[in-house]
This record gives sequence, C-alpha cells and structure tokens, in this order.
Amino acid sequence: YLACPEDELKEFLGIETPIQEKTFEEGLEAIRREMEPAGLGARDQAHCFLLQLERQGKGKTLAARMVKEGVLGMMKPRNLNTVAKKLGVKESELREALEDLRRLYAHPLSLLDQTTEPTRYPDLIVEKIDDEWIVNLSHPLAGRYRFRDTKVPRKKALVAEMNGDLDKEDPAAVLARLREMRQNARMMVNATEYRDRTLYEIGRHLVAEQTEFLEKGEEALRPLLQKELAERLGMNEATISRILRDKHMLTPRGLMPMSSFFSRSITGDDGEKVANKTVMDALKKLIDEEEDSEKPWSDQEISGLLKERGFPISRRTVTKYRLNLGIGSASDRKAMARMRQG
Repeated sequence: YLACPEDELKEFLGIETPIQEKTFEEGLEAIRREMEPAGLGARDQAHCFLLQLERQGKGKTLAARMVKEGVLGMMKPRNLNTVAKKLGVKESELREALEDLRRLYAHPLSLLDQTTEPTRYPDLIVEKIDDEWIVNLSHPLAGRYRFRDTKVPRKKALVAEMNGDLDKEDPAAVLARLREMRQNARMMVNATEYRDRTLYEIGRHLVAEQTEFLEKGEEALRPLLQKELAERLGMNEATISRILRDKHMLTPRGLMPMSSFFSRSITGDDGEKVANKTVMDALKKLIDEEEDSEKPWSDQEISGLLKERGFPISRRTVTKYRLNLGIGSASDRKAMARMRQG
C-alpha cells in the first residue's frame, strides 16, 4: 500500500511546485484507478478493495458500501442479521455482497504469481541409482563440441564460393576474414565447454552438500551461500552467480531452480546453523496448520512459538519472512477468515 505522507511522496516524485492538497490527491487517485492490477497503490486495505470494486463497475454496490462503512470486521455468521439491520438491507442481499468481497485481493500483487510461467527445461539431471546420486548435463551435445580446422585448399575454395570471382575482392582479405571466423568459432567452443564443465561441477557439489534436502524436502535444507561454494571451487562468486542464473535441475522432487539449493542461516538454540528457508517453512506451517483463524497470532507471538521450536528469531524477522511468503498480518488473516465463513 502507498501509505506515506503527502510531503514525502511529493519529495520522492521531485515535485517542487506548490500544489493544492485536493488537486494532488485527485491526480494521485486518477493514477491509482489506472494501475494494474487494480488496487495497487491504495492507501490501505479498504481503499484497495474499493479500487477493485470500481474497476469491476461495482463502486456503488452494497459491497462497496460495506467497505466504506467499515463493517467487514463484524462479518461473523452470528452477526449477519445484526449487520443487515444496521445497513437496512436483507440478509440475503448481504450474503450476495459478501460473495463479491470474497473475490477481492488484499494484496493485488499476488495476482502476478498466477500468470502462466514460461516452459522451463532442465540444465542438469539428478538421479539416485543404487543409493548413489548421479549428476549429468541434460543436453545431448554436452562434451561433444568439435572445431573443424579447415585446410588451406578448402579455404581457397570457400573464398571462391563466397565471392564468386576471386578478382572481385582481395583473396588475402577474405582469408583474413576466414581466420577471424575460425578464431571466433574456437572461442565459442571453448566458452561453451567451460560453461558446461563449471555447471556440472557446481551441480555435483550442490547435490553432495544438499543430499538430505533432495531426500526430505525444505526442512532439511542446509545453510549454503554462493560465496562459500565459490571458495570451495576456487572460482569467483560473480562467475558462479552468472552461470546459475535461470538454471534448473531435474530431480526426483521435480524441476528445481538451482538457486533453491542456497540459503542464508540463523543459529538455532543448539548452536547449529539453520537455513532461512527452513525457518520460513516452519513459519508457514505454523500459520497454515496450527493457527486459530478466529484468533490469529501476532508476529510477537509467532516469534515466541518459533523460539520454542528451536528457531530464535525476532518479531521483526517474523514480519519480514511473513511478507516474503505473501502472508497477511493478524488482522488481515482474521478479516479474510470471517469473509470465508460468511
């Protein structure tokens, strides 16, 4: 949400000319109405819902009125009759409005996660054969690149073929161009082979380090940084990062981005390092499987529960991880639970 004060927003936008508050807000609202997805840039959750309803042509419906009058927090099944009387509508009309509200998104950017992903293909294939993990490059030409060094007679034939008539262009210039092409081809083959060798070595080290992750899942992910792997391989961290960009590994657990084998860490109560992804997975399971939707935990309470399970993280870190997972605040989760129950 765009909840910063007007002065800060003007400063961020570089607006120095005095503008009346009403004019500035009207201009800002016009921009919000055009943004995609609908609701992006809203002041708060209620404003976000209203922008979505307006985009759907429902800005003057009962659903919009419910948002404006702030009755969403009262939406428990036993309160429907009371709310209907408060708004002067039938309970059946209230239920229809609730259906409209259930189709709204408290966090519009989550819609971007629903777009169709491009087809991904593996760069490495990992298999477990006779209790041993085997890593192979996936493309059939790996290790089979060859550079054919054309002999001089053939070069002359190529010169004639390229020019039709040797008298039209200096043969020496054409041969020089062929030598340059030969050098570029050799460099391309060498670079491709280096990339394949390096990718294979990275994959082999990742599988050796994260065997339990492959066998048991996220909870067994070991802390590992690209910098640490670079040091083990005697390579530059930037080279590792560049080679791994958009690379995937086909494993018994499915197609996985190679970046998922890396994670920062925290130190658990037992002194052992625990991967951040493991903590985030524990946080998500705690909310999804154990939380009472009518009485959701605050970030401080979640911090305490995770500490009891050996993950000593602060309230601020809980908030950061929760947002990274796309999980709303306690009040957001409570409101959405009530809407689902309606």
